[in-house]
Parts: sequence; structure tokens; C-alpha cells
Amino acid sequence: MLAAGLAVQGLGFGIDFNTAPAAVPLAASATAPLSDARSRSIEELRLGHRVLGTNPETVAVDEIAEPDESWRAVSLQMRKETGDALKIELLRPLDWLTENGITVGETIHLDLPEQGAWGDAKVLNIGPCPAIEAGEGSVITGRFIHESSSPLLNVSIEGDEQPTGVTANHPFWSIDRNEFIAADDLNVGERVDTLSGIRRITSITPRGPPETVYNLEVHGQHVYRVGDAGVLVHNSCIQANKAAGDAVRDQIRNREAPALIEQYRRTVFGGRRIDVLTQGGVKRAYESKVGRTGLTKRVRRELAKDFRLLETGQVDEVIWEFARSGITGQVGPTAPLLAKLQKLGFKVIVNQ
Repeated sequence: MLAAGLAVQGLGFGIDFNTAPAAVPLAASATAPLSDARSRSIEELRLGHRVLGTNPETVAVDEIAEPDESWRAVSLQMRKETGDALKIELLRPLDWLTENGITVGETIHLDLPEQGAWGDAKVLNIGPCPAIEAGEGSVITGRFIHESSSPLLNVSIEGDEQPTGVTANHPFWSIDRNEFIAADDLNVGERVDTLSGIRRITSITPRGPPETVYNLEVHGQHVYRVGDAGVLVHNSCIQANKAAGDAVRDQIRNREAPALIEQYRRTVFGGRRIDVLTQGGVKRAYESKVGRTGLTKRVRRELAKDFRLLETGQVDEVIWEFARSGITGQVGPTAPLLAKLQKLGFKVIVNQ
């Protein structure tokens, strides 16, 4: 999986590492020299640029090689539920293009609940890998541009000259809660991680009418910084050829719940990456499958880990959802898998 929230045009924050110092631990960042760090508005950032940010959830960091000249820049466009266009730019390895059948003029199913978009995205162009910016920081591998259809907020941080404009579901790293929290669930006085160290939120207010919003996908760390203070936030999450459950879609549409955020959980059977949605204090874990899914060795391991998450109280409910394959037309668990899911007490959603 590649997650959530959008920085408003003109208020994004990136770091040009051609002149910036090396990143420092949070504990030392309050005294770190920042005069050489140059910010760039989020609409200026492009695929291949680098941004500052270290993910506090170290187990969720992908230790994989950076993009190189063998990667490709893919431009796509899809329609949101509002009918507005969502422009997508992705930097991907060739094997990803092959696995997903990416060719110009064809479509790929994408789930982007943070942007209010589900369905087929049309491939407009496939180009060579852009120059990868030299220096430290993480490479931008995705850009998402559209007019916001969800509420916008101004979040003010101690020392900011102006507030940071974000969508309501944009996850900030909360020092107090030690996790990523959607902007509309943050509290005035809550502490967040900034380039100058730990700062408090001084106000959270409605921003106004819809605006053009931008979001980034960041390689490896999956985080970047926004606003004057350089507040740490999570990046956007893509589900390619996966469909979210209808009930979850409705909750997100109606603003009854924040967007799904991929989390890394530990179990005695190993680590587990899974989408977790918290609503009314209840943590629900979601696993998405496409096509006909059998009780394979890999699936058995996933089931064991998910059941362990329930047993240890890391989540309160586990939901497995199945979407129809656009290639085979098949959907749902096989009889043995369905029986196993029911025995474990997992909820099953089959999207016909």
C-alpha cells in the first residue's frame, strides 16, 4: 500500500536538500540550524524531488531501493464522486506497470478514499523517470491534484506566521498520542512534531470554500512536512485494484469516520500491515482482496496475524472485504476460506 490528507495550494512545505543540513532527531531539532533549509510550496514539488521527514513509526518504513532511471512516470486521471477531475502522477518501477497492465489509454482500478475517488483511472501518459534530486530526504513518488470536496481547516502552530491549510482527514503526528491523528480530531494545545522541535496547536478553524489541493506520496518514509513550521504529516495511500467496503465508503463520504490509515502491527507470527479505522473508540482492521481468494499458505498467515491482533486487543474487529476482478470477473472467498473467516469471527464483505 502506498495515505491520507491534502495540503492546500500555497501552504505546502518541502525542503530543498541541495542546501539543507542533514535531518536530526526530534530531541535535537529544537536547536538544529534551519537557516539553510529552503521551503517550497507544495504545488512546486514534482516527482523526483526530495522532502524532509522521518517516520516515527519506524517499523512502517519501507527499506527499499530508491527510484532510478529504470522507473517510469505515469500520468492518470479519474473522476471523483462529485464529478470533478482528480489528476494523478506516479513514479513506479517497470514490474509494477507490468503487473497492473499499465498501458496508455487503458484503465486501472484505484481506491483513494482521502480524495473521495473510487473506480477506474485512465492512463494518459507513460514517460521516462525524471531526474532524481540529489541529497538527503525522501523521494516524491506520487502527486494528487484536485479541488477539495471535503471540509478544509486552518491549523495554527506556535510560532507560525500563518496557519496551515489542510483537509479535515489529513493525519498529523501527535506527540501526545504517539500516532497519526486526522486534523479534525486534533485538539488545541496538542503537541506536534515540527522542524523546530515540539510545538503546540494554537487554533483549529474552518478555512472556507473549496480550493485546489495537493497531496504527495513519499518513497520509503511515507511522511513529509507542511506549513511554516514544517509539521510532520502522513502521505497519501493508494490501493491499486482493491475496493473498499461499501459501509466504509459511506462512512468516509458522510464524514462519519476518518480515512483509513495503513498501520504496522506486531504479532508473535510477525509484522502485519493493515488498514485501521477508528470510530467512536472502536478500532476496525480492514483487509482487501480482489477476485476469487483461496485458503493459501500466505492467506493462512494473514488470518493468524489478524486473529492475534484481536486476541491481544490491538483491534476490536477484523473485516475482510472482497472486490470483483476486472480481469476474471470472479469475486469472494472460496468455501474453505469463508468457513475459516466465520470460525475466527471476522466480518466478511463481498462487493458484487
